[in-house]
Amino acid sequence: MSKAPDETPVVSLILAAGKGSRMGMEKGLILIGQWTLAERISRMYEAAGLSNCIVVVAPDSRLPSRMASRKLTFLENPDPSRGPISSIWTALDVLPAQCEALILHPVDVPVFDARVVDSLIAAFRAGRGSLIIPTHGGRRGHPILMSRRCFPLLRQAPLDVGARYVHRKLAHRIHNVAVHCRWVTHNLNTPVQLAEFRRAFTSGDHSHVQ
Repeated sequence: MSKAPDETPVVSLILAAGKGSRMGMEKGLILIGQWTLAERISRMYEAAGLSNCIVVVAPDSRLPSRMASRKLTFLENPDPSRGPISSIWTALDVLPAQCEALILHPVDVPVFDARVVDSLIAAFRAGRGSLIIPTHGGRRGHPILMSRRCFPLLRQAPLDVGARYVHRKLAHRIHNVAVHCRWVTHNLNTPVQLAEFRRAFTSGDHSHVQ
């Protein structure tokens, strides 16, 4: 996996403002081993050589205090009930001018392997598309890389459509990247799903399953 600084300015965005009502707790604080989901995801981007990581949280989130020792940019979404696109809008307002792409990573997608990120960035640098999406078993998942060409469309996206609006507008610019990690197609929404993932993680089946 890459540990060198990224050649093209790419910013990672962890979307962690959801209430986690079905899980019964703030998802970013869920422990997987000794680290929370948010900590493991942020460490993955660091391992991939991305120094600029934004985490969007709800106003009452405990993540900023939990992760105070890490070099992250925390932003508050004042009204997360509007959906994930509102957190993306919050991040777009602070992106550095030289940012060429944004990697969107919902905090409940348990992907911790930097090789997934390396594959997305490699496809972007090779000019494969404006939306680079990981797939496993023919299914699309997360995290998703969106080039700066997508940013105006993200701002235009209706609340009830969200980032899918960009997929529709730039369908011809989507490039799928097959990856080894089956968890790109999974979200941890319920305690049952979390228990399944923890069992897999304990057995070493969190990044290498075909």
